[in-house]
Amino acid sequence: DGANMGKILKSALFCIILLLINGMSLAKEKIVIEGTGDSHKLLQILARAFENANPDKKIEIPESIGSSGGIKATAEGKCELGRVARPIRDKEKGYKLNYKVFAYSPVVFVANRSVTWNNNLTKKQILDIYSGKITLWSDLGGKKDDIYIANREEGDSSREVLTKNFHGWKEIENFAGKIIYSTPETIDIISNYKNTIGYVPLSETKGTDLVIMKIDEIYPSAENVKNGKYNLIAPFGIVWKGEMRGLSKAFFDFIFTPEAQKIIIENGCIPAS
Repeated sequence: DGANMGKILKSALFCIILLLINGMSLAKEKIVIEGTGDSHKLLQILARAFENANPDKKIEIPESIGSSGGIKATAEGKCELGRVARPIRDKEKGYKLNYKVFAYSPVVFVANRSVTWNNNLTKKQILDIYSGKITLWSDLGGKKDDIYIANREEGDSSREVLTKNFHGWKEIENFAGKIIYSTPETIDIISNYKNTIGYVPLSETKGTDLVIMKIDEIYPSAENVKNGKYNLIAPFGIVWKGEMRGLSKAFFDFIFTPEAQKIIIENGCIPAS
């Protein structure tokens, strides 16, 4: 009858609308940017801003596979753009990739929110913690609790910054603490375990309640980076093969716009000129 026919037509119309919506989402042009966890959060925020202005485009920023992984994936054509937190190494130059820095992030020492009594460490205290000479927070004015230490593996971008720029770091023969193999996991461990300390790019602390440490009373602000007082800096870069085209170029160009540079500053980084 007419009532049933009306229901059938409504149902058919609903199915057509769903198919159209799915078709539109499937038709979205997409690129994937693989690589380091150090710029993961910042590039996700930049990607959302770009997508808001370009609803038919999709920029995917997957979980970390490291700077080395991003370089390899780009070289092998698994992604058009790779994300790195260090320059291309000599042994990787055979890939013949292009490389450009888009932001600089301070590498900062951070502690779990349970460390409320102190947000300043001296360089000597940091070296003594990581070499195992200082093992209790009471030695630094806190409670008589063990200091739990998150360290990164050799070759990690943030650790490389410390090796090059933190006087005395490369002289440590036996590091105390546990090795963590990605920035997101490092953030997670320090956030969830009391009395833990570690180091990460400042941009990855956004939205956390971690205690960001001053070093010798110098806070890792953009001003202190620019005037040279704070010198622990990781370069956030993009790598690509051949000539950049289409959506890759559109997003790459976007991250150098005033809008994107404002986002970079809001996330504790300094835009590359």
